[in-house]
Amino acid sequence: MKIISLNIWGGSLWTELSYFLEKQKIDTDVFCFQEVSCGGHINIFEKDARVDVLSEIKEILVDYDFFVFAHEKYLYAGSIVICVKKGKEVVEGEKDVLSGWEIEHKEIKHWDVGVGQIVNIRNKNLNILNVHGMWSPGEKLDTEVRIKQSEKIIEMLGKVEGEFVVIGDFNLEPNTQSIEMLSAKYINLNRKFGITDTRGSKSKYFGREDYQSYADYVFCSKNLENKILSLEAPDAMVSDHRPMILELLD
Repeated sequence: MKIISLNIWGGSLWTELSYFLEKQKIDTDVFCFQEVSCGGHINIFEKDARVDVLSEIKEILVDYDFFVFAHEKYLYAGSIVICVKKGKEVVEGEKDVLSGWEIEHKEIKHWDVGVGQIVNIRNKNLNILNVHGMWSPGEKLDTEVRIKQSEKIIEMLGKVEGEFVVIGDFNLEPNTQSIEMLSAKYINLNRKFGITDTRGSKSKYFGREDYQSYADYVFCSKNLENKILSLEAPDAMVSDHRPMILELLD
């Protein structure tokens, strides 16, 4: 089974992204996307973001079922979306705000919230939690609301039955308490597979002293660890994030 998570940057690199999706859809079972614009829900600070990239993705991933979470306080970053290849018995689970606060950025007031959504693939007995963590403050260190975000993730996972994968853009440095809270309870697959960079060369900070190489993570339940085959984060240059490509036994 193959799962890919990617913060698509609102489709800002659409030519490269669309080619990537065409190639990866051949053998990918699940896509988890963050920062998905879906008609009016657009990243207002990224001038190249597309107005409705969700519709364009649906034209490529025609053999997938789409599960979309667009929250009213999440307009800055679009939506999060899980796409599951048709033919699987899928039940949509909990979706909620993980934590958040109102901020002012570039003289625009808006809510910065972390969001999460769960789907359960019943014929695989697997839950997938797609996460997009709050982005402020930009240094990706601990804050009270980020601690609450990790607490909410743990709460959501405590309600599911069966094994699970937690995947997405957490907007956190690896040495934070927020990440350690999750690593203490689940398997941190970034550490297990030696992932050292999840952003890549398309980040506008790449090569600068203030470049942050971490944002995206994959965790799994402890009983699932022996089924994990690989985790890779190639510099695919389709976004300002690298795709997180997870492969596991059925």
